[in-house]
Amino acid sequence: MVAPINSFSSNFQFDYYKKISKTLKNLMKTSETIIVSPNVKKKLFDTLICSFEIVIFGYFINYSFPYKIIAFVALSHTSFIISRNINHQLISFAQLFKNTFKTRTIIYLIIGIQMGLAAAMYYRGSNTMPVLPNLIKPFSIIAVSIGITEELFFRGFIQTQLNRINTYWAILFAAFTHTAYKTSLFISPATIIPHENIPFFMIASFIAFIILGILKQQSKNLLPSIIAHAAFDLVVYAEITQAPWWVW
Repeated sequence: MVAPINSFSSNFQFDYYKKISKTLKNLMKTSETIIVSPNVKKKLFDTLICSFEIVIFGYFINYSFPYKIIAFVALSHTSFIISRNINHQLISFAQLFKNTFKTRTIIYLIIGIQMGLAAAMYYRGSNTMPVLPNLIKPFSIIAVSIGITEELFFRGFIQTQLNRINTYWAILFAAFTHTAYKTSLFISPATIIPHENIPFFMIASFIAFIILGILKQQSKNLLPSIIAHAAFDLVVYAEITQAPWWVW
């Protein structure tokens, strides 16, 4: 029985990576007809406002008072907009995590873990760290919680909202907004330690977030992208005892 299961898993993963390639090609196409109803226009406006305000939050959060107030106002308004939309059937928790225990979703969860661990090991190796951590310290749990929150916002809210207009642009825009938020933390004048290579950081982040978006879209479930992000953060931050300055 082991061989057929392994064969099924390998074929499924190969099929998944083929789908990633196909989806990336489709991201470059704009021929899909977009019909926007008044209600969807309102949802689109809410999504754009939330995207803008989360970047403002990232830019100002490391300032001292009174400028830090700008960050909290932006975050509070974003939270208010999300609370108005959270009961919609398309972004309810039941929809975001539907079919979690189906075989197909479980396979995507395995793929998500593999992707997260592979990315984390590459990151650690590239930064002269041991490829795998020797121990896991308490802060890593906080790091995982932050990663989960980001997935709930960028893939769970932003991408799902825009799915009503265009699936591929939803993936792109969610990845772009997530990248802009991460970048705003490092380009802010209040940055304590500037990032050494912002262009590379932006490109790498954008590609990673597109892959997370595809993972969410193909699985029709938010959990695989959450697991991928959580696995990455857990391994990368496992040995850190104190939160880095960019963790607000």
